[in-house]
Amino acid sequence: MTLHEKLRSALIAYDIQESKKRSYNFYALGHYMAALQSTTDFIAQGADVREVLCGHFSGRLLARLLKVAGVAPMTKEDNYGGIVRRTNYTRY
Repeated sequence: MTLHEKLRSALIAYDIQESKKRSYNFYALGHYMAALQSTTDFIAQGADVREVLCGHFSGRLLARLLKVAGVAPMTKEDNYGGIVRRTNYTRY
């Protein structure tokens, strides 16, 4: 199973879990998948997996994806980096 497939499975499982809550966003899964595609593009270009995941996701979802990816766990700085999330990787 590739990293993309593992992350996709984790996103779908997370969305299913969230769908049971009253505040569920019906459009969230589409946004997750778009972010996953962007994440996969950056990783394919050689960017650091952990850094890219931290730049695209946050909260419990980020913690879960970092665990699935097999990288260092989430820290407060990863989740609460400030109003504007800054990353060192560049697109194309």
